[in-house]
Amino acid sequence: LYARYEPPWLGWECWRIFQVMVLVMIQTLLWEQPLIQANLALLLFLFGLSSQFYAQPYQSDVLDRLDSLAYIFSVVFTLSGMNFFSTDFPFNDVQVWCVAAMLLAYTIFAITQAYLEVSEVRASHIASTKLVKLAASLLDTYRKGHPSTDDGGPIFASTSNLQPPTEPGEVADMEVHDLADEIR
Repeated sequence: LYARYEPPWLGWECWRIFQVMVLVMIQTLLWEQPLIQANLALLLFLFGLSSQFYAQPYQSDVLDRLDSLAYIFSVVFTLSGMNFFSTDFPFNDVQVWCVAAMLLAYTIFAITQAYLEVSEVRASHIASTKLVKLAASLLDTYRKGHPSTDDGGPIFASTSNLQPPTEPGEVADMEVHDLADEIR
């Protein structure tokens, strides 16, 4: 439940569950008064929207944007629903088309953000793979220039054996150690 949140906001899922619980309570306890339900739900959504804008709890910026946009659309849909139930506003096709257009816009936004997130993850994976290959080739180049250690084995068989230099003459080893730290 908490893996996708930033460290200060690990309990954000509890806040979301509380919001859903309050929304269900509003719906069940005030089922005879839809206008009061809508106003209380609107207040809950606005409070959730302001808390989302304040906290930005997700590690991914895409999830922060999607959650904020979901709150915004909840507010807009609640206001539209208040117009549907009100006797002062006649029901017309314009409101239906506006709601359909908002749903379509949210769907397009969500798909676009998901695509951008996947592209970003893929690009970072490719870049990290190239960096590891480059570091491995640099280590191989260094090993060829310094083929053995005192015990006759290959130098730096793995990066876990690297130790910081302890003698002044070990300057070249220090460069390899710094490279190994960057690889880790």
